[in-house]
Amino acid sequence: MANRECSLPSSRKALRHCGIAAFEWLTRKPIPERAEVHEQLLHTLPDSTAVFGAYAFWMLALPGLALYFNGAVWGAWLLTIQILLNLALLRLQISYARALAAHARPPQGALLSVRAVWYFGFMLSTCLSYVEGHVVLIALATGSAMAFCGYTWSRMAAFPRLALLILTANWLFVAMGCYLTPVPGFKVLLLFVLPGLVASIATLKMEHEKLLFIVRAQHEQRRLATHDSLTGLGNRLLLGERLDELCRVAASRQSHVGFALLALDLDGFKSVNDTKGHAAGDRLLQGVAARLQESARSIDLVARLGGDEFVLVLSGMSEDHAKEAARRVMDAVQKPIEVKPGSFVTPRTSIGIGMAPRDGTRPDDIMKAADRALYAAKGAGKGRWATSQGEVEPATDVGR
Repeated sequence: MANRECSLPSSRKALRHCGIAAFEWLTRKPIPERAEVHEQLLHTLPDSTAVFGAYAFWMLALPGLALYFNGAVWGAWLLTIQILLNLALLRLQISYARALAAHARPPQGALLSVRAVWYFGFMLSTCLSYVEGHVVLIALATGSAMAFCGYTWSRMAAFPRLALLILTANWLFVAMGCYLTPVPGFKVLLLFVLPGLVASIATLKMEHEKLLFIVRAQHEQRRLATHDSLTGLGNRLLLGERLDELCRVAASRQSHVGFALLALDLDGFKSVNDTKGHAAGDRLLQGVAARLQESARSIDLVARLGGDEFVLVLSGMSEDHAKEAARRVMDAVQKPIEVKPGSFVTPRTSIGIGMAPRDGTRPDDIMKAADRALYAAKGAGKGRWATSQGEVEPATDVGR
C-alpha cells in the first residue's frame, strides 16, 4: 500500500511533465524562436468575445439541429457536453485575460486542453451530421467544417504544429462523414478532402509567416524604443516601466518586498572625450555597459540614462546586499578597457544607493534618493558607494 501511495505522486509528476512537453512541442516552431516572440505568440491563444460567441453558437447548432430534426440521442449528449465546455472555456478565457493584466502566468495548458475537447466535439458533430442523412444537416456540417478551417488557420496561425494537427483531424472527420452518409451522391465529396487539406495547409503556412513577421516587427520596434542604441542597455523608457511595476509591488506589500536602485556615473569621463576623442569615449561606455550587464543578475535591469550615467535596478534586495552589489559592480568596472589600439583607460565610478519602499514608493522618489547618495559618494572622495541615509563606504574598503 505504501509503495502504491508513493508511486501516485511520481505518476502525476510524470504525467504533468509529459503534458508540458506536449504543450511546448505543439506551440513552438520547428525552428527555435526568441523567447519574447514565443511568449507574445502564446498571448494570442484566447479568442475575443465576439469570435468565441460566434463559434460557440455553431458548436451547439449541429447537435441541437440533429436532435430537432432526427431526434438523435448523440445530439442531446453532445449538446450538453458542449454547453459545459463553453462555460469552462469562458471561465478560462477570463482567467487568462486577468493573468495577463496582472503579469502572472496564464493557464495556457488548461485552455489548450479544454479547447482540444471542444474541437473534438465539433468534429464529431460534423461527422455524425453526415451520417444522419438529413440534407439540411449535411449542408450545415459542410459549411461549418469549411468555416472551422478558416478559424483554425487564422486564430491558430501562431502554432503551426497544433493548427496542422487540428486541420488534419477536421478533414478526416469530414471524410468519414462523407463515406458513411446514406444520402446518394454525397460520397463524391471525398474527392475534395485531399485538395481541401492541401489548400488549408498552404493557407496556414501563409498566415503563420504573416503573423510571425508582424510579431517580430513589433518586438524589434519595442526593442529599439526601449534600449540604448550605443550600449544595448535599457533606456529611460524601459527604466520607467520597470520602476512603475516594482513601485506598485513595494507600495502594496511595503516591507515584505523591496528593491534597490544603484545610480552611478564615470569619474573623469569628460577628460577621456577631450583627450582621446568621442569614439574612444563611446568604446569606454560600451565596455562599462558590458561589465555592468555581466555583474547583474538575470532579474535585474541595467539602464543607461544618457552620457556616462547608468542605473541598476536590483529586485528583492536588502540594503546590506545592495552595498555588497555596489562594491562588486565597482570592482568589475574599475579595470582597464582598450579604447584605441594599444590605448587603455581605467574607469572609476561612484555609486548612490536608493531603497524602496524606505525612500518612497514613487519612481521619482527613489531616483532622487539615489542621486543624493551619488553626490555624497563623490563628495567623500569618489570611487565608493553611499546610501540615501548618509552612510558612505569606509576608505579602508575602497579598492579592496
